[in-house]
Amino acid sequence: MSSILFLSTDGLTDQLGQSQILPYLVGLRKKGHAVTIISLEKSQRKSAIDSTRQYVNDRGITWLPLSYHNRPPVVATVWDLFSMYRLSREVLKKTKIDIVHCRSYLAALIGLRLKYKSTIKLLFDTRGFWIDERIEGKIWNPGNLIYAMIIRWLRVRERHLYKNADAVVMLTEASKKYLRTHSALNPTTSLLEVIPCCTDEKLFFTVPETDPNRKTISTQLGIAEQDMIVLYHGSLGTWYKIDELIDFFAVLTKKFPAARLLIVTRDATDSLHAKWKSTGLTSDKLLVFSATRTQMPTVLSLAHLAVFFITPSFSKMASSPTKLGELCMMHIPFVTNSGVGDGDELIAQTTNGMIVREFTQQAYQHAVDQIDSGFLTQQADRALLEYFSLERGVEKYHSLYLTLTERVGYI
Repeated sequence: MSSILFLSTDGLTDQLGQSQILPYLVGLRKKGHAVTIISLEKSQRKSAIDSTRQYVNDRGITWLPLSYHNRPPVVATVWDLFSMYRLSREVLKKTKIDIVHCRSYLAALIGLRLKYKSTIKLLFDTRGFWIDERIEGKIWNPGNLIYAMIIRWLRVRERHLYKNADAVVMLTEASKKYLRTHSALNPTTSLLEVIPCCTDEKLFFTVPETDPNRKTISTQLGIAEQDMIVLYHGSLGTWYKIDELIDFFAVLTKKFPAARLLIVTRDATDSLHAKWKSTGLTSDKLLVFSATRTQMPTVLSLAHLAVFFITPSFSKMASSPTKLGELCMMHIPFVTNSGVGDGDELIAQTTNGMIVREFTQQAYQHAVDQIDSGFLTQQADRALLEYFSLERGVEKYHSLYLTLTERVGYI
């Protein structure tokens, strides 16, 4: 099997690392691949370092965490990347590495430099159109001279990445199609694979009503038997349209007076409460809960319906919402919007998903009118369960690793 150096600017102690990095790498270690991870860990997650280290050590994975810095802007990022590159070089001197697996653009810049200086194979795991996400999410201002220079520099490196990577992983078929028709970005390699944000089917499964943990959390939240629980789980920032979510819920409560909105998040909720108050909804209708990853299936099992809206844009063509796979695995009916990744095509394959095409009162009312007891008891289609399966995702990465180390299937 192959020896992998996995580089990530996202931390293993982050919620994202727990759901979208570690499960894959643990699965690949079980397949026989040697895995070394270098990641950037945030200071506020220091308490989770020891438990995470024990977890990966027990599974035969080598983890070399570095500290993440965000101040001063730009300079801190350059320093972090330099530290990651320097440590990567040390690993390559001591260990035979076959593939450098890079999560997103910044890590891939290091992987590209390592490839130039060795015979290592580069797997560019794009995770979306990162530069465009930063611009469209208003994190970077192209009108600012410094950011304009950074964007221009990164655009050149972006083309180099797609042209020099030995394998490229995308999250959506839509982004794959775009790359193949974009002359400047069309990857040279024939190994261009789509692997969505997968869900661990051994963790996310239907929790019975008799489960004691479910009863405990339900009691803690003050949920009554007659309540209709409407769920939103995950981040509250940047791309997620929380104001529109609350507006939709306000329309929903007119048809379902027993509806209560359960927000499961670790983010600050000040702006959420301000919007809630301005809408005129009573405080007893809003429930907020902060859950660990292992608690998530139990908390999600309380829901009768889930709702999430994401700002549609060019960069969102390449996005695969983690929550979509989790809801499918737990057979929770959901309402979402169109124009994000492969969502429209995937939801067309199931009867327990509904799409809102405009953020208007009329569109919300149309969706609410279609929600009935039949919709609320629908099960996710088997094809979608397979599509979002973590086991399937691990198998796809495993196949790419084998292809790269056997020196076949790429140009």
